[in-house]
Amino acid sequence: MYEAKEYVCPACDEKMELIECSNLEDGFIWCCHKYGQNAHHIKRSVRKGSWFECSHLSMPEVLIFTYLWVKKTPNEWIVDEMNVSKPTVVDWKSFCREVCVDMIIRGSKKLGGVGHVVEIDESKFRKRKYHKGKRVEGKWVFGGIERGSKESFFAWLRIERQRR
Repeated sequence: MYEAKEYVCPACDEKMELIECSNLEDGFIWCCHKYGQNAHHIKRSVRKGSWFECSHLSMPEVLIFTYLWVKKTPNEWIVDEMNVSKPTVVDWKSFCREVCVDMIIRGSKKLGGVGHVVEIDESKFRKRKYHKGKRVEGKWVFGGIERGSKESFFAWLRIERQRR
């Protein structure tokens, strides 16, 4: 989940209320107040259940970084301008790619049928470092697009594919 549009209270399974809270860095918090039987007062960060949850960057910094990633901004520029470390930039760029892959997989649909043409291609994704002369490790990915409808699919190959 990349944005928590709603949050369900873990105590009563009802929707929590989003409250503006100016003294918090993120500006909002999820709250559930119940009185009487099963009384509770539970608060959750707006980051909980979203892709901001494990970040030490502020939400505006994450959004700025994401914009810079989309614009293919060089790592060195991001390090200098955002005052973050190079490993942070590398990790965030990797995370942004993972989010894109996850969204593509979620959006995949079954394609084809009588009278439908589906174009299929394959790619092998590998880690950043490449050692010449050694076998390339990575995952085979198949993607397809249906002509006319532009519907698509994306799938990982679970077993190692042998080249002929």
